[in-house]
Amino acid sequence: MLTILKNRNDFVNLTKNGDKWVCRSFVVLTLPQSSTSDTSQPPAWGFTASKKIGNAVKRNRAKRRMRALAQKMNTHPYARDKQIVLIARESVLTQPFAVLEKDLNWAFRKLNERHQNQKKGAAS
Repeated sequence: MLTILKNRNDFVNLTKNGDKWVCRSFVVLTLPQSSTSDTSQPPAWGFTASKKIGNAVKRNRAKRRMRALAQKMNTHPYARDKQIVLIARESVLTQPFAVLEKDLNWAFRKLNERHQNQKKGAAS
C-alpha cells in the first residue's frame, strides 16, 4: 500500500527544499521525511501531471503509470524514509514500463550518490 502526499504544502516544500533529478520520462523530487521514531518509514509518494502532458485522459494515464511504478519501487532502499514526488513529462505516456523502472532506478542511484558526496563534504 502506498502512502500518498495530497497536501499542497508538502509539494511546495519538496519543490523548494528537495533534491531534484530529471529523467526523460519524469522529474524526481525527494526529501527525507521528518521522523520522530527510530524505525524506518515507508516512502510517501506524490504524483503531478500538468496540462503540458495533454488532456485529462492523458494526465490520468500518466499518473496511473507513475503510481504503478511507485508501487513496484516502494521497497527500494533509497526510497525508505523519503517523500518522493514524480512529475510527469510527455514521454511517460509512450515509454515501455521497463524503461520507466530503469529511469527511476537511475534517478535513485544518482540522488543517493549526490547525498553521499554531500555527507563526505560536510564531514571534511
